[in-house]
Amino acid sequence: MDLIRDAAKSLVRTLGYDIRRAGYDFYANFYKKPIDFIRSRNVDLVVDVGANVGQYGEHLRKQGYLGRIVSFEPIGEAYQALAARASGDRYWRPLNMALGEREGTAEINVSEMSVFSSILS
Repeated sequence: MDLIRDAAKSLVRTLGYDIRRAGYDFYANFYKKPIDFIRSRNVDLVVDVGANVGQYGEHLRKQGYLGRIVSFEPIGEAYQALAARASGDRYWRPLNMALGEREGTAEINVSEMSVFSSILS
């Protein structure tokens, strides 16, 4: 039975999916994986693109990450909250700008829920 289960899991993984038994806490495991990866690779710089108000950076700090964080957020209101959240943390640098493949300016469509804002229509 283990052989069939392992073969099925392997096949499903090649398709980009993962099989979990009932009761699997997706959110606890989703947020656990990045910090495990960071620790296993001795990462000392996290670049947070589209940082919004700094939720991810704060989550990393709560998980014990002590390295540098550079957070990019182009929307003024979200950036102000990000800057306030990062203040007092000398290893967390918020920047009020966007990143892209070329230099220039763009209009941002700001959503009511700012995490969904985008330069796409």
